[in-house]
Amino acid sequence: MRIYDAEFGDEVYGIYEMGLYRDCEVVRAYPHNGDTVLEVASVNG
Repeated sequence: MRIYDAEFGDEVYGIYEMGLYRDCEVVRAYPHNGDTVLEVASVNG
């Protein structure tokens, strides 16, 4: 699973950084290269 922050226009890397997104609302989810990508509006949203 991967997280993509739409506000920054980039994928989130690292366990600590991903943990910041645990309570964020997912805007959409889609498959990409065998992974599931969760797109969030921002770390605050």
